[in-house]
Amino acid sequence: MSASTSLRVHHRTEFLDGSRWSVLSPRPSEPARFATNLFDGAWHILCDTESAGLLARLMWALAFQRREQTMIVIDHALLVANPFDGDPSSPIVLVNTELGTPSAKAIGELFTRLPFATDSEGTVRLRTHGLDEAIGAGRAPVVTVSQPGERPAQLRRGFNRVNGVLMITVPGSVLRVEAYRCAGQAASEAEASDALYLGDRTGEIQVLPGRLIERAGQ
Repeated sequence: MSASTSLRVHHRTEFLDGSRWSVLSPRPSEPARFATNLFDGAWHILCDTESAGLLARLMWALAFQRREQTMIVIDHALLVANPFDGDPSSPIVLVNTELGTPSAKAIGELFTRLPFATDSEGTVRLRTHGLDEAIGAGRAPVVTVSQPGERPAQLRRGFNRVNGVLMITVPGSVLRVEAYRCAGQAASEAEASDALYLGDRTGEIQVLPGRLIERAGQ
């Protein structure tokens, strides 16, 4: 994972389904690449270890965001075709439900504006030093559940494709857990692929060996 504990992202204000949303998105210059596909009934986000590091930092930062109605969008600049069958990939949206959840209509309106044709309103810096501290201390975040072994309902609902967009829609505590797990895979030098499942295998972040952009033949 990148040694940098801060990340610059573009900021835009979008009015979606009558509500004002703060939309953050990685800069097109980021080397990370992502793909999406549907396999065996589950939606997948595919990335390499470097890209997993970026995804981890985005989720961690969003988990601590305080501005209501904020989402993070990974759009076409960082997407490549599905390396297994060549199908185009869907934009990815990360939502911290503690800040509000966009309606399906809002997501549909967002989809029609991607890739963004207008300049951003500027860049903001997301600080993620807490993720590095947690990894260094081996202090894994936890999601509180009411009974031992129970799967939080938010996880089961948290990974869906809505109006052309693949969404991770979970509370901040779940984002922190998934960020920590993603960061662990980003730091791994394993040659085989690994998978991080969200919910009851309704969604998956799959970390592939090598560079995804090369696997996609681009």
